[in-house]
Amino acid sequence: MFGYLIVNPTQLDKEDKQIYRGFYCGLCHELNKSYGNTGRKTLSYDLTFVSLVLASVHHLENTYGFERCPIHPIVPHQFISNEVMEFTAAMNMVLSYYKCLDDYQDENKKKAQVNALKLEPFVLEIKKKYSQQVNDIEQSLAEINNYEKHNVLDPDLLSNTFGKIMVEVFRYKDNQPKELESFAFHLGKFIYLLDASLDLKSDIKKELYNPLIAIDSTHQHEMLEMVMADCVKEFEKLHISEYQNIIENVLYSGAWSKYYVKKKGLKDEGSL
Repeated sequence: MFGYLIVNPTQLDKEDKQIYRGFYCGLCHELNKSYGNTGRKTLSYDLTFVSLVLASVHHLENTYGFERCPIHPIVPHQFISNEVMEFTAAMNMVLSYYKCLDDYQDENKKKAQVNALKLEPFVLEIKKKYSQQVNDIEQSLAEINNYEKHNVLDPDLLSNTFGKIMVEVFRYKDNQPKELESFAFHLGKFIYLLDASLDLKSDIKKELYNPLIAIDSTHQHEMLEMVMADCVKEFEKLHISEYQNIIENVLYSGAWSKYYVKKKGLKDEGSL
């Protein structure tokens, strides 16, 4: 997973923290229900964010439950469920699977290979239900791998392709607002460029591919700001009100937290 779509908890009030935890636990509940403990281990803040955005855009009704889990075995905690959770749990599994494959192919991580093999049967079933999303994600990943193989140093080309992946991750319905598709696209561009920026020094040291190798750090920052500005612009066109504070917290602050921790040495407050 990406690990960038997190909240800054220092800038959320108590009510919004409770909602965010409810969605996070709701995604965990759905992963366990649909895919067992293997699914629960893939839980991410990234798809929690996707769940919040989709629930807001489509004005979904929530149901509430209480349960104990391995992380909270004594005191029952509240989780939020709605009709989008099954979809976001599926996308969580798909992205986790391809992240494991990527880690294995790039750095020969044996643990990643083992985890990919555990996830593969579930992903094959998911592909039957969400064929368009999974097929398009696979195609875009193949394009990215081809660019990397041929050492294509074009950040726009690579980030645009990753942007198409995020469009599919948000494709809960075919008749979604065009603004949501554009928002997802620019968010994907931002994630790809941010990840490349943060990995640049390590990739150079390990002699791994990175599309930003010829771009100075000042321009990298400007590029990230421009892409996020486009992302926020499309988000504002959606005119949503539900969970607005949480979503904006991620876009304006949380999504940048790891960047500022690494680039400027600030303390990482982490997510909830």
